[in-house]
Amino acid sequence: MIYYLSETTGWSPTFAGVPTKEIPLSYEHTHSDTQIRITDLADWYAGHLPLPAILDGCPVTAIAAYAFYNCTNLTSVTIPASVASIGNDAFFSCSSLTSIGVAAHNDTYASIDGVLFDKPLETLIVCPGGFSGSFTLPDSTANIGEFAFNYCRALTAVTIGRGVTGISENAFYGNSSLTSINVHTSNQHYADIDGVLFDKALETLITCPGGHVGSYTIPNGTTHIGDNAFLDCIFLSSVTVPASVTSIGGHAFQRCPILTAVLFTGDAPTPGYSVFYDTPATVYYLPGKNGWTSSTFAGRPAVCWNPVFSSATPASGAFSLTLSGNANASLTVYIEASESLTSPDWVILDRITIPAGGTVTFTDTDFGTYPARFYRVTLP
Repeated sequence: MIYYLSETTGWSPTFAGVPTKEIPLSYEHTHSDTQIRITDLADWYAGHLPLPAILDGCPVTAIAAYAFYNCTNLTSVTIPASVASIGNDAFFSCSSLTSIGVAAHNDTYASIDGVLFDKPLETLIVCPGGFSGSFTLPDSTANIGEFAFNYCRALTAVTIGRGVTGISENAFYGNSSLTSINVHTSNQHYADIDGVLFDKALETLITCPGGHVGSYTIPNGTTHIGDNAFLDCIFLSSVTVPASVTSIGGHAFQRCPILTAVLFTGDAPTPGYSVFYDTPATVYYLPGKNGWTSSTFAGRPAVCWNPVFSSATPASGAFSLTLSGNANASLTVYIEASESLTSPDWVILDRITIPAGGTVTFTDTDFGTYPARFYRVTLP
């Protein structure tokens, strides 16, 4: 393949029998017109991009911020030895990018399995969007850059090495298949619980992998849910938020299509921008908590979650629970049972919707087959 720039003329589909391809690059002169910075690539460009080392007689030394933004058909890039600067989010939303090659004698950057680092491997700059499977960060890595794993939708697991001390915002943005994040036990800065990444003190939730399934309870003591923390958690159905949480980052629960219930157990936290964008969640809060003065929270319906039940034992030996709840909104609950409170093993018996202002009765016909049975009502 022979590549040519869009500003040149005279090119036909082949040259000397070899196919040709246009590179629609935009660039600007810097440093008193002695150097070149790449500023843009047309988003229709597809396939491999061999960045030239020289343009207009000057060395290409920089790639601007967002230079390749939304080039969704870009599959690979080769960075010449002359490039010494790459702007923030230069490869943002390059969802098909599977390989980044760096000239062996480039003193500034390096790649491991196509993942781009600064040369000492101290900062992960970008993990290509088409990267699949699992990836382990080298122990020498100290920082994971902003949008580093942006739209790595086929990435399933990440292991964070001993040396990582900084994770930039949106580092795991749009990773819908990521199900596991592992942190080395000697890492003094970060920890994971069930694959959910926190700072070591568990005060800040950084990301919940996109592949997380079912319900999740954020550990008590967490004070902040980071930007995009639950972004694209397409299998997440409900979340319980502890009373310790006082703030929620922007887009924290964005595009969670089956997330229908988020229960806040404390006072209303301060929400960021578009917390529940494109997510159908109903927000629930407990009676007697402060700040819940509106019927909405961060753009979603807010409902007091106050189910109560009374019990009776019919002559048949079955056990019945009559449930009532919110006067203004229906409440959907799980009825769970356990044979012991010392070492409880809660089993879901039924999913029941309590009508607004009404009551509903649940009957456990298996009650008599157990020496003891305890019940509780939980959020689905």
